[in-house]
Amino acid sequence: MKRVVFLLLLITSLLPQTIIAQSVRVFTFPTYELQLTRIRVDDALGYDMEKIGENPFSKRLIYPNCELTINDIIDVNGTIYLYGYIHCAENMKSYYDGLIIQMDTYGNETAKIILEQEKEEDIKQISDVGPYLFVHLRSAQINEREEYDFLKDEIIALDTNLLEQKRYPFYNEINNISSNQYMLLIDIDGDNIFDNGIKPDLTLISKNDFPLEKNEPVFTGSIYIPFLNEALLNNTPVANGVFIDQPGYYELLWNEQQFSFTVDPIIEGVEDGAVYSSPIRPKVSSGSLMLDTKRFISGQLIDRPGNYRLLINGVEGYIKTLQFTITSNMQGIVNNGKYTDEVQITFNGDGYLNNGYVTSPLIISEKGEYLLQVKGEGGYSEQYAFTIEQDLESLTFASFLRDYDLIIFGITLISGFIVLKKK
Repeated sequence: MKRVVFLLLLITSLLPQTIIAQSVRVFTFPTYELQLTRIRVDDALGYDMEKIGENPFSKRLIYPNCELTINDIIDVNGTIYLYGYIHCAENMKSYYDGLIIQMDTYGNETAKIILEQEKEEDIKQISDVGPYLFVHLRSAQINEREEYDFLKDEIIALDTNLLEQKRYPFYNEINNISSNQYMLLIDIDGDNIFDNGIKPDLTLISKNDFPLEKNEPVFTGSIYIPFLNEALLNNTPVANGVFIDQPGYYELLWNEQQFSFTVDPIIEGVEDGAVYSSPIRPKVSSGSLMLDTKRFISGQLIDRPGNYRLLINGVEGYIKTLQFTITSNMQGIVNNGKYTDEVQITFNGDGYLNNGYVTSPLIISEKGEYLLQVKGEGGYSEQYAFTIEQDLESLTFASFLRDYDLIIFGITLISGFIVLKKK
């Protein structure tokens, strides 16, 4: 009899694993979908996972002697996060622990985190906000009637490698969690009014925290104003924070409090009242731009000499004006200069030499008096009067004979006269 029982146990151990499929869930993303088929393999409960579409793969999620439950799946920039809870019999306890599994787009497991506190933990939701994953973890305990008693909710901030950054405990059940591009939004009572928010710097705010400081009426570039629920910005309804990157004059009305402020653009490459001797590329972070009377694109090259006015138009009649000058960057001469050799002149703009049009570079070797005028934009003009004179040391023998032949002739006559007198 003992031999028969031993043989039966041996045969049973050699049999293949028993796999029972139970249900299928489908998670749809823009370029692919994930199918999770609920399976039981002997004493383990898990999933067969199949990715259909971009970078397809098949994968089995089974942990021996454990029961795995996936609540949801999110995709953050191509990285897949599965979350829920797991219970393993080998731990000799009845607690469920929160679980997050991180996979790359090819199905390779790259990280995993188990959130355990010797209570019943379940991950209710993960929200992707900025550089963080915000995990909603609920802890409970089983009472004598085999019912779950709520203990606390926690919001846990993780980086994208599942490393913990900060925890926020809540001792009332969180009814709803939402988010926008900049903030996690927490509704405790379920009345569609958010009670708390977590900002990008991981600061926790409440629905009564005023979002701006009274002593900061001017901001440069952009401003993010974190507030909860509804407000009016220049009489336009906004909700749960607002990001402003356009120059202008603004009024924010929130919880019957009003705040007025100005947003200036970031300006690079040009200053009001400046004079430049070379081309410039003004860069303006935002706003509608006009260079004198023409539309202007930020970063566009301005290379002609001239007097310029750059206008930046914004919200509610905002106007910022920058006036500047670009010179011709004249090289080779100075005004009222005198030269004994040829001059080589370079400049930017339209040149007129003694009223005749010329271009740069310009070489002048003939002696004389000159007036060089350079014209640019906005009535801009430069004038350079100069003279080229010959240097006696630079005279050639031929020019000497040409310029002094009369003197030589006179000397010859005098010499002849003297010789004649001697005879």
